[in-house]
Parts: sequence; structure tokens; C-alpha cells
Amino acid sequence: PMSGSKLWLALESNPEVITKFSHAIGCPPNWQFHDVFGTDPELLAFVPTPVVAVLFLFPLTPEIEKFADETVAKIEKEPQVIPDSLWFCKQKIGNACGTMAVLHALLNCQESIEIEGWAKRLYEKTKAQSPDERADELNEDTELEGLHQSAAEEGQTQPQMDDVDSHFLCIVQKDGNMYELDGRKPFPINLGKSTASNLLHDAVGSIKERFFDREPGQVNFSIMALGPAVASD
Repeated sequence: PMSGSKLWLALESNPEVITKFSHAIGCPPNWQFHDVFGTDPELLAFVPTPVVAVLFLFPLTPEIEKFADETVAKIEKEPQVIPDSLWFCKQKIGNACGTMAVLHALLNCQESIEIEGWAKRLYEKTKAQSPDERADELNEDTELEGLHQSAAEEGQTQPQMDDVDSHFLCIVQKDGNMYELDGRKPFPINLGKSTASNLLHDAVGSIKERFFDREPGQVNFSIMALGPAVASD
């Protein structure tokens, strides 16, 4: 449940829907989101590289929620290093986590991706703001709401307005470390060392250790990677 009163339709965890939405907000057409079908190296090898961001959809189970709270509490005691160049935004709109994950991916990958349009304008407008101010900016933005709504309606599953019990986060690499960006948490989380060429491998390893191994019976996980577009058949 979000503190704001706004509730959007949830975006489907489907690379075509997420890609179409990202192109609508300013991701250039030569980049797209790809399914990651498993954590084995031979499955990761199918993903077009370079991967500049990883999106992860997971169920909000009590075990995962408890771990998230513990992680935040631990960081509040022992502060971590977060570069100023990392764009992070709190999520105050219900069901907007897919949109937030896409924004966190695009706005933090500008060394690789030349974003344009709405996303570029948002970045310029909010780059000096706090995560809370950015959230308020998004809450007021009717253009984004419209783009999100049409992307949500694109999905194959019947849109549900009730509280969605799964959540997206984004993992990006900056200055030699990878960071988890999740607007439900108060700050980004430094997940440790990584490089641009190893991001997919490292992010998936972290997801496996922090999520899959905590919920071994759970199947409602989904991983997508932002990488170069491939020609469709």
C-alpha cells in the first residue's frame, strides 16, 4: 500500500508491454527489454548484450517483506556509499512499480542510452531534487499517467485495480557497484561490486541469493534485462 491516494493499473511483466511503454516515454528504439529465462549461465548467454539494467518482479511474501525491512534497518545503522549521480525516486502511486522500475532503468543508463522525450524532460527537471520531491513530481504528471494507462491496457491479462501483491525493482551498475532501486524502500541499496559487462550475471546472482533462496517453492518471479534491440522475425 502506498501513501498516496492514486492507484494505477498494474503493468504486466511482459517484455513487449514494458518495451512499448519505455519507447513511449523516451527510450530509443534500438534498446528493448528481454526475458531472462533462468539463472544458469547458458540461459543468461541468450540475452543480448550489453545489459544496462535488470528488472525483477517478485511476490510480496511475508518472508521477502521481512528481509526488506531487515536490510533497510541494517543500512540505517551502517550507512552505505551511494553516488550522487544515481537517480532514485520514491514510489507514492499504487501499482506504479513497473513504471518506476523502467524510469530507474532509463534514467540511470544515460552513459549507454540517449534518452529523449518525456524521460529526458523528467530527468532535467528532477536531477537536483530529492527522492521525495521526484515522487511528488510524478504524482502530478498527467502525461505519464496517460502513457502508463495505455501501456497497462495493452497487456494480455485483464487489468486488476485491486492491490497487486507483486512488485518490480530495478538493478543498475554505477561506478563499479550495482544498486537495487526500489521506490518502496527509503533509499537505493548497494549490492556490491560489479562492472558494465558483468551486470546481468552479478544482478541475477544477487536476485538468486536474496530472493530465490529465501522462497524456494515460489514460482512467481520474473527477470527482464534492458539491452540492444534485436530484429523481430
